[in-house]
Amino acid sequence: MVVMGNIEAMNPTPLPVDYLLIEARRLNLVRAVTAVLGKAVLFFSVSLQAGIFAAMMVLLGGVLVFSGAFEWRYRSIQRLQDHDLQKAGRRLMLYVCLQVLYDVAVLLVAIHLTGGPLSPVPLIFLLYIGMLAVIFPNRQLALITAYVVVGYVVLMESYALGWWQPAMLLDSHAAMITPAFTRSVEIAFGLAFVLTSTLVAGRARQLHRAWLEIVNKKKNAFLDHLNEMTRQSLTTTDIQTLSQILTDHIGVILEVDAVYIDVWNEDIKAPVFMAAWGPLRGRYSQTEISPRLLTVTASMRQVGGPLVIENAQSSPYISPEVATQFFAHSILALPIYGYPDKVYWGALWVAFQRDHHFTAEDIQRAQQLTDVVALLISRVRLYQETLSRAELLEDFSLQVTRLTSDLRHTTLLPGIVESARSLLKAQRAALFTRVAGKEHLTCSHAIGLSEEYVQAVNQRTRPILEEAIFSEPVVLVPDVVQDVRTTGLFDAIRQEGFQAFGVFALTSPEGPRGALAVYWDRPHVISTEEVATARLFAERASDVLHNADLYAQATEQSLTDELTSLPNRRALDRQMGQESARSFRSGRPFTLIMMDLDGFKSINDNFGHPIGDSVLQQVATALRRAVRATDFIARYGGDEFAVILPETDMDAARLVAEKLRQSLATCDLRMPNTTQRYISASMGLAVFPHDTSVPEKLIEIADKRLYQAKHTRWGTIITH
Repeated sequence: MVVMGNIEAMNPTPLPVDYLLIEARRLNLVRAVTAVLGKAVLFFSVSLQAGIFAAMMVLLGGVLVFSGAFEWRYRSIQRLQDHDLQKAGRRLMLYVCLQVLYDVAVLLVAIHLTGGPLSPVPLIFLLYIGMLAVIFPNRQLALITAYVVVGYVVLMESYALGWWQPAMLLDSHAAMITPAFTRSVEIAFGLAFVLTSTLVAGRARQLHRAWLEIVNKKKNAFLDHLNEMTRQSLTTTDIQTLSQILTDHIGVILEVDAVYIDVWNEDIKAPVFMAAWGPLRGRYSQTEISPRLLTVTASMRQVGGPLVIENAQSSPYISPEVATQFFAHSILALPIYGYPDKVYWGALWVAFQRDHHFTAEDIQRAQQLTDVVALLISRVRLYQETLSRAELLEDFSLQVTRLTSDLRHTTLLPGIVESARSLLKAQRAALFTRVAGKEHLTCSHAIGLSEEYVQAVNQRTRPILEEAIFSEPVVLVPDVVQDVRTTGLFDAIRQEGFQAFGVFALTSPEGPRGALAVYWDRPHVISTEEVATARLFAERASDVLHNADLYAQATEQSLTDELTSLPNRRALDRQMGQESARSFRSGRPFTLIMMDLDGFKSINDNFGHPIGDSVLQQVATALRRAVRATDFIARYGGDEFAVILPETDMDAARLVAEKLRQSLATCDLRMPNTTQRYISASMGLAVFPHDTSVPEKLIEIADKRLYQAKHTRWGTIITH
């Protein structure tokens, strides 16, 4: 700490600036009162000469001017809301030194004007030196005392040597001033000055030590509370619980009426309650603030620094509607920034029910607490983000595994859309594929979107989708209302009800394949981790679609499945055409049964694909035995089979399906190490032309019912 030089070098235990400023202000008040009283005495002293009266009034006026300037600068320092207290305080103490130099000069002139050796003013010198000892360290006090003694001695010696004579209040006293008398007074007061300085300085040092002990106790208590708050905070991994622990401790440490912690929600553009301490704790947790109202948290986000609100009811930083809901009249609010990204996270604000002036020390202590709060909250936030990323990656792995388990387009497209929706926790999703030979996209499958919206997108080639597939790999629209790219479809979007969406391109070596879109019902800012995961999922989905295309091409090249020797899907399609034509001619229905083996994946996982192939061959044999010679059975793909029952209605087909299910249930599969294993199948049935008169649609209907059966219970048969 520097006061007129390097005080730390002069004093081994330097005093804080705030202590020195308090004592300097007391001294300044005494100086001002003394000057005012001096002027009053002079004003009523009718015996003074006009010249002496005028000189004394001017000198005392100068003292008042210095005092007023000090008070103005002191109040300016008290209003500081940053970390410049130390610097400003040192400058003010330098100003105090200038005051002291002026005061000594004034007192010496006053001695000359009030009788020289006979003047009572040196008594004021003794009192003045005692007061200076409180705020100045030993070496500086010694310099000031030497300055006083030298000035007084020089003045007295000038009288003793006859250089000039002091102004006398009474002419009869002039004869008393002799060289001997002058020198005796000079020696007496000089020694008194030195003795007073020495004695009072010792006592002042004791006061300094006592004050420092009190300050240190307060600091130690502050640090103890801070350590306890940190210790308890390190035991929790939930931000809500952590915030409550922090507010409870901060309320006790700062001795305020209420403490609040808000988190800023970018999606809704409003603060969200985290924790509160004080009489309205329960009420605050249930309070919802409209985004249109100005809050402390929102204001601080705009200002970017602490806010001091002396009166919450008439402040530009908070709406009156908001202020009336909380236990707050005077508010000190500080921003909380997350580490390590330094992004605005929320606000910590302390409040008083009454009028309260927040000093620089109040702000500094609150800022220290806020810095610790930011670190503790960031620790929990990073921990939760790490868990979230791990869960996201685990979910991603699961969704990709599901996609690769089935390469049929009828089940693959819904699987991709549902996996994307689940992965990004969206309410809706859609898959847009590129029409062969054309530049525009068509919605191939959607979840949560109405047919009207899908038709609107299919009929209007939207630039935002083209941007996703042909220009940018990712297009994010966190709020459809504020994004101009949604203008052309805004009427359909408003009717649909979603408020945010993201589009991720499906790329392939041959070029863009399509786009995957996910939709949220509220404004949503997608995180960097979610974007990276979604892009990776889109790449995998594109690869799976490519493999599905290759698979479809390969299966169509032959009518017979090489593994089971059953007709394959291509043969099934031909047979469906023939059966539909026969049904139209005869007027009799036929039934299609789509079946999928339950738990077949676990057989592959546990015993390997060779054993899985063997199981498929055994299942094919069992199915042949369970149907008529006129029935047509085919391997549709993977572990899915199809059976066409000519001239069979739904009632008869249900009996055949039950027979097939029992045949599989009693089929003792041959497994390694004499392991006994049974298998079941889920089935979906559709009747031509009762359900549809289009063969392709009949397969789709039966497959959807099969999909429903798979999600109901193993061995379920769905007929409608």
